[in-house]
Amino acid sequence: MGKFFLSVILLFLAYLPQTTAQSVNFEGEIHFTTTYTYFPEHLLRYRDQLPRNSDVYIRDNLVCKKGPTGLVNGYQIYIKNLATMTGYNAMQVGETSVAYRLTNQDYQAEENSMVTPVSIEYLDETKQIAGFLCKKALVYMPGSTKPFIVYYTEKIPAEAYVVYKGLKGFPLYFEGNMNGVTFYSEAFAVNPTKQSDAQFLLPKNYKVLSKEEYRNALIKDIPQQ
Repeated sequence: MGKFFLSVILLFLAYLPQTTAQSVNFEGEIHFTTTYTYFPEHLLRYRDQLPRNSDVYIRDNLVCKKGPTGLVNGYQIYIKNLATMTGYNAMQVGETSVAYRLTNQDYQAEENSMVTPVSIEYLDETKQIAGFLCKKALVYMPGSTKPFIVYYTEKIPAEAYVVYKGLKGFPLYFEGNMNGVTFYSEAFAVNPTKQSDAQFLLPKNYKVLSKEEYRNALIKDIPQQ
């Protein structure tokens, strides 16, 4: 399986809620869309396989991210309880709908694996996004020649959705380059609405497996590149 193909189908995973156990004081949902602005010629065949939207739901200590992966009509659900540091990682690919339980150790490993920015430069510029006045930051990542451009709000807790480790707000817009592909993700709607229990429960059609069984179950439905 090609290295780039693996990285782009896991683009959804790259921006999951990675946090320490803190209380979230926002309840509602945030809807993102992703636009891809440039593909190197050798990667053009992946253009239609990339995810283009995702949704984040927040209530008290609960966070859920959902969205298509762009892979074989794939769909991913990531549920996290910030208080207990437990949850589920679930994916539907083809005919397979599976999940595995996330433990405190899993979350600690995710946090430790996150790449720390070389630096974050906070600017005075602002921009209105989905009804929020957002502040601009430039995030310099190791190995990148250009910074990622981020607009964030402090009205939604940063710990609910960590895209760039150390950013002091919730990102409603970010743009940059990944494996030569340039893109930007932007929240087109932020709805401070009541969220039901069902929003943070694993759907009944998903079979819960061990992490190894989960990976093996998905391999047969992931196209080899």
